[in-house]
Amino acid sequence: MFEKSFNMPLSTLTIPSHVSKLDFTHSSYDLPIQPGDIPDNITDINLNGVYNQPFQPGSLPPSTRILILGVYNHPLTPGTLPAALEELWLGSDMDSGEQIISGALPSSIKSIGGCYRHPLHPGDLPPNLESLNMDFFEHPILPGVLPASLTSLEFHGYSHAIEPGMLPPNLKTLITKDEFTLQVGALPKTLTSLTLGMYFNQEIMCDVLPTGLLSLDLGGYYNHQLKPNILPNTLTSLTLSIFHNQPIINGSLPQSLRSFSCLNNQQLQEINAPSCFEHCYNLESVTFTNGSRTKEICDLPINDLFFHGRLKSFAFLLYIFHLIYLPKTIEQYANSNIPNLKLNFHEMEGVIRKLDTHHYLIKDLIDNLLLKNHMSFR
Repeated sequence: MFEKSFNMPLSTLTIPSHVSKLDFTHSSYDLPIQPGDIPDNITDINLNGVYNQPFQPGSLPPSTRILILGVYNHPLTPGTLPAALEELWLGSDMDSGEQIISGALPSSIKSIGGCYRHPLHPGDLPPNLESLNMDFFEHPILPGVLPASLTSLEFHGYSHAIEPGMLPPNLKTLITKDEFTLQVGALPKTLTSLTLGMYFNQEIMCDVLPTGLLSLDLGGYYNHQLKPNILPNTLTSLTLSIFHNQPIINGSLPQSLRSFSCLNNQQLQEINAPSCFEHCYNLESVTFTNGSRTKEICDLPINDLFFHGRLKSFAFLLYIFHLIYLPKTIEQYANSNIPNLKLNFHEMEGVIRKLDTHHYLIKDLIDNLLLKNHMSFR
């Protein structure tokens, strides 16, 4: 990493042959990079600083595999990027430059991320691209724009409808952060992980989710009741939003579910009937994250009554209640028959395991093991 004051021509430096990375993140470097300035032993170049000089063909050595740009806002034209480049981060200011010229991105690129606000056309993206993460992308995506090789896609700022044919046929992971509409048949059958946007609140109907989905995160504002046959019977992980306060009805959760998480503390109060998880014979982990920062903690459910005695871990995260509530929580845990209790509040942060009626083993965040008597929680 170069010092903050560094702003000298690279030709004046002798870069050792064992060095593989150049990091200009915190430097003042903003001089043109001439062909030959960077030796062929460099594979990783981080220009996420003030650098904003246009590249020439040969400015970057052919050995470059990773390129991170910062305020760079010049057009990317064919021949300027190394032919063996694998990872490209467009930085934060590409919105003020020209769009990517078709054919400018080498076919070797597997991963692209960063800010890009210009329309994308078929052929703009590399044919072998596997991962795409775009901030502030606001243009509709037409069929054929995303290469068929893409398996992971993340959008921030996309608010258009996701229509059939838009997403590539081999996509496995989709993460969105904003409001949009989702049409039946839009999600490819290969999708296994889906994270919906913070503002997504369109009720999910039958046949919208692919039948092979394994993980589903229902965004931030989603507040619709989950009805039977909405969630696929392959789902193993489900996360409900901070605003979700609908009761969980019998039969709405699939038998395949192994992990259940909720960001709304009040949702735990809604789970007051064992029938909520009656069909979840494989459920192993339940987590309640206090997204609303309430100061009260709800009663801990009993494993045998609610979870067929198969639950392995229950977690209360981000709770800010006073330690005077801790003895009650520990007492409930002792009677719950849940093997592990994870707490995250005040001085009690870690995993608790009951050894016998009087002793508990605690593993804190740095893996220290503590043995406590039940009286020490009072």
